[in-house]
Order: sequence, then C-alpha cells, then structure tokens
Amino acid sequence: MGTLAKRKAGKEGTGSQPNIARGDLTDDEITLIIRELLGRLTQVQRSSLLYLFYPDNVMMTKRDGIRVYNLFRGCGQVDNLTIFLHSGGGDIATAYDIINLCRQYNKGKITVMVPQWGMSAATLVALGADDLVMSKIAKLGPLDPVTIHPKFGWIQVRAITDVPKVLEDELHRFKGGGGDLPPNEMMSLKCEAIIKPMAQQADPYLHAAYARTSEVAKIYGQKVFSAKRVSKERAAKCLEHLVTVYPIHGYELDAVEIRENPVFNGVVNVVTPSKEQEDHMMDLLMAFLVLDQKHRQSGEEPRAPLIDLLNPETIRKPIRKKPPPDRR
Repeated sequence: MGTLAKRKAGKEGTGSQPNIARGDLTDDEITLIIRELLGRLTQVQRSSLLYLFYPDNVMMTKRDGIRVYNLFRGCGQVDNLTIFLHSGGGDIATAYDIINLCRQYNKGKITVMVPQWGMSAATLVALGADDLVMSKIAKLGPLDPVTIHPKFGWIQVRAITDVPKVLEDELHRFKGGGGDLPPNEMMSLKCEAIIKPMAQQADPYLHAAYARTSEVAKIYGQKVFSAKRVSKERAAKCLEHLVTVYPIHGYELDAVEIRENPVFNGVVNVVTPSKEQEDHMMDLLMAFLVLDQKHRQSGEEPRAPLIDLLNPETIRKPIRKKPPPDRR
C-alpha cells in the first residue's frame, strides 16, 4: 500500500505515515488522512493541486464544470497546476470545460496524474496536460463519446449509431449456411426471426440525433491540442485513432502504449513517476477508495465526485501527532 502502512524515517517533514489500512477509521479520520496526503502531494509537486475523484458509476456532468470554474474564480491565477484524476468519463463537453479552465487559469505547466484510470471523456483531460504522470496500472481509453439514453442511462454513442452496421455484418457473416434449406431461404428465416426484431428496437430518431457525435469529440480534441500548440495534422491523426480505431469503448491504454504508439508522439509527454510521486499518488487514491467503500458498505448511494483546488501557500500543513508528555 505504498507508504500508508509504513514509516519513513530520516526525511524532514515526513514522519509517520497515516495508516489507512485500519478498518475502524471514522469518516473524519479518513478525511484528515486525505487532507494530509493532499498536502504532501502538493509539496512534492510544488504546484497548486486540483483533484477530481469520481467513484464507480459516477460520471462527469455539467455541474462539475461549474464547480471547477467557481474554484478557480475563488483562487485566481496559479503558477503551475497538478490535476489528480480518477474518472471513468462522462460528458465530453464537461471534460473540455475542465481542461480549458485549467489552461486559462494556469500561468505555467499543467501536470495530470492518473493513478488508476482516466477513461473516455477523462482521457481528454489527461491528454490536455503538458506532462502526463501514469502509474504502472494507470489506463486511459478511447474518446468515442457516451451519452444518456432515455431508457438505459449512460451508454456508448456507438451502441446507437452502429446498429445498422452490426445488423448488416451479422447477416453477411451468416451467408445462409447451417441448415437443410437453400441459402436464400435460410437468410430470409434469419432476417425474419432475428434481424427484424433487433432492427425494430432501434430508434431511428436517436440514430439520426447522434450520427455525427464522434465529430464533436474530434472538435473538442482539436481545441484542447491547439491550446498546447500541437499541429492540426498531428492532432487530427491522434483524434481519428482515439475515436474510431479501438474496437470497444472499454479498451484500456497504458503508459507503454501511449509512449510507443506514434500517433501520440508530440501530443503529450508521458512521465514515469518518481518513487515519492508514485507513493503519494497511490496512497491518496487508496484513501479516496476507502472512504467511498465505507459509504457503500453502509448502504448509501454512490456519492458525488470529490473535487477541490488547493493552493500550496494556503493548504494546511501535514497533521502530526504530538509526542507524549515527558513524565520524568
């Protein structure tokens, strides 16, 4: 568990590490540990810190963009910014708003730290960084958009727009074989028994509404990359790859793939974390996850995302236990 369950000695200001592994911690105790870890990460990065922690099944929404905007309005311009990002994605326009706000309110470098996942729309935030720090288990994902289906909730847009292609591929793959009847009759039977019922469930209005949604993802991506002075040609190649090439929305890209795939060259600088960065990043993630799990085990609904902006000049110093009184 990194440094959370052990002691570091010999370094000024480090002291005893908070033990998040204990199962009897209260919400307040976990929150204090999170606060201390945030302070340590801010000190290591020597920058302001925006953290975006999304529990499982909690997606980015328009409200989150407003929250980040209000945080920057209260804080003002920052010299350098680190974004701690843990998100499964959500509304891509919100992802664009967040990274765009970070760029507007930041005078220097933007570093995004991904301890575990920055999928879907969150990938746009990650790729908007100057430096991208990924742990050994960190994953980004394709940029093909998701949307809120009126019946099924959050779904991949391609689940709507690819219906005709899926049905056509299914029919061509069948080719009328596998039965005693002539191929043409077998094709007709399959069309009537399988393809037609599936096609009847497809909503043509939804299909038309989302037919060009993938182009929207590319436009947002071009804006983000343009702010980093990435050439239009390089940006277009990268975005085409992210939106159309990967076979499923849940495909995971690790640091090695982003480093070695030429479509990402010149788009983002993937940085291997130092031991200190890795420890603080993973310890903070674990603390957030423990807090979230505690609430889930008590039967509560998934909480809203945890979002805040910390300034290195104003953040509270790490909590230290007072030594016992000298009774001699």
